[in-house]
Amino acid sequence: IITILIFLFAFKPLAGPHIFPTGTVILDAEMEEIMAEYLKPIAKAAGLSPKELKIYIIVDPHLNAFATFNTTIFFTTGTILKAESPSEIIG
Repeated sequence: IITILIFLFAFKPLAGPHIFPTGTVILDAEMEEIMAEYLKPIAKAAGLSPKELKIYIIVDPHLNAFATFNTTIFFTTGTILKAESPSEIIG
C-alpha cells in the first residue's frame, strides 16, 4: 500500500505550476524502480528480462506512454497524475 501511495503522489507537486518545462525528462531512480516493478509481468510476457527495461518519465500534462524497439519505455507525468491506480498505467 505504501508503494502505491508513493506512486500516486510522487508527482503531485507537478500538478500545480510546472517546476520543469514540458518535455523535460525526469531522472528519479525511486520512481523508475517502482515503474519497473509494475512492468515486470509485461516484460516477462514479451520475453524480456525486467532488468533490460529503461524507463523514462517526461514532464507533459497529456496522457501518453510509448515504447521503443530497444526496451525503452516512456511515461508522461500526466499519465501518472491522472491514473487512479497502478493497474491503469500497466493495464
